[in-house]
Amino acid sequence: SGDNAVRAFFSGAEERVTSQEFKFLQATAIFGGVELDLTGARLAGDKATLEVTVFFGGLDIRVPPGWTVNLEVSPVAGEALLKRQQPAPGEATGVLTITGTLNFGGISVTG
Repeated sequence: SGDNAVRAFFSGAEERVTSQEFKFLQATAIFGGVELDLTGARLAGDKATLEVTVFFGGLDIRVPPGWTVNLEVSPVAGEALLKRQQPAPGEATGVLTITGTLNFGGISVTG
C-alpha cells in the first residue's frame, strides 16, 4: 500500500492519488509546496482523512466533485481556503476530512 505520505522539504512535490480504496494520507510541506491531485481516487467506506503539516509552505489539493470536504485545520498566521462548492446532498459520494497544522502558509482545496 506504499508509504501513504507525500512530503516537500525546501522543494516542491506533486502527487496524484488514484487509489480506489483511499482512506488516509499524510501531506507535509515545510518551506516548500505540495500539489495533491485526488481527482482519480475513490473513498474507502465513503470517508477518508488527510493529515497535513504545513510550515512556511503551501498545499494545493484537488478533489473529485462528489466529495464533501471538512476543513478542520487550525491556521496560525496562515489560511485554509475551500475554493469550491460542496456537492448537493444527493450528489455527495463521500467525505474527506482535512486535519493537522498550518503555520505561516496556505492550503487551498479545489475541484
